[in-house]
Amino acid sequence: MTQQIVQSRKNSPNKFQSSYPFYKLYCYFSRKHGGKRKHGIDRSTYSKILNEFTEFIRKELIEGRMFYLPFGLGTLSIQEIDSRPVVDKEGNLRKEFLTADWPSTLKWWREKPEFRNRVLYYENDHTDGKRYKIIWDKTTMSIKGSRYYIFSPCRRLSRGLAAKLKDPDYERNYSKKINYRRHARR
Repeated sequence: MTQQIVQSRKNSPNKFQSSYPFYKLYCYFSRKHGGKRKHGIDRSTYSKILNEFTEFIRKELIEGRMFYLPFGLGTLSIQEIDSRPVVDKEGNLRKEFLTADWPSTLKWWREKPEFRNRVLYYENDHTDGKRYKIIWDKTTMSIKGSRYYIFSPCRRLSRGLAAKLKDPDYERNYSKKINYRRHARR
């Protein structure tokens, strides 16, 4: 597999990006296992296998189970993060725990330009003020340089999680993140 260096922001001038689209994965699989004649799997069959595997991972995560990646590459899970507003001792809103609602804020600014120095935040009423995040836990990873790898969930996984969270009958059983508000500097 090839990696390419891409010019990015000023603070990180060289960033390795490696994307593995389907056709590259199939070519790698085919080369590794002696070509199509030897392994007998065409692209459409390989695509079905890959889709079934990713669908299995998606269902496991949404159901609240941890998925252990093979070869000691860590675990994938969904964590619950408390994002209710917190006020410090001086009465100021601690904004580092909140997520800005930019579409609503921009609309509000267009209607009332005098409030351009204020931002609206998500309240997450449907989840009782909690946010959910898909986490790749790399603490058990035995590969050097693991901190340089990131996990970016596909849209299908994040939208599937959002649909489940909006269902009022769905019972959430995700791992809870340590309440970092207690440990944050004041």
